[in-house]
Amino acid sequence: RLQSAKKLIANSAIRQHQAISVTDSEWLVQGSGVEHMVRLSESGDRCTCTWYSKHQNSRGPCKHILAARILALGDND
Repeated sequence: RLQSAKKLIANSAIRQHQAISVTDSEWLVQGSGVEHMVRLSESGDRCTCTWYSKHQNSRGPCKHILAARILALGDND
C-alpha cells in the first residue's frame, strides 16, 4: 500500500480539500473512476474507499490515507 500511496502522489492524484484545524484536514484522492474523500484527524483517520470500509484500519491504513499522511507531514521519502 505504501508504494501505491507514493504512486498517487507522483501522479498528482491527491490534493488537499480543506484544512479543518491545525491537526485535522480533508483530502481528495482520485481512484478508479471515483474520487475518495480522506479525513485525517486526531480522533482517527477515515476514507470513503472499499478497503477502509472493509477493514476500518484493522489491517493498517489504506493507500489513500497513507498518501494524505505523507503529504500532510511533508515527508515523501
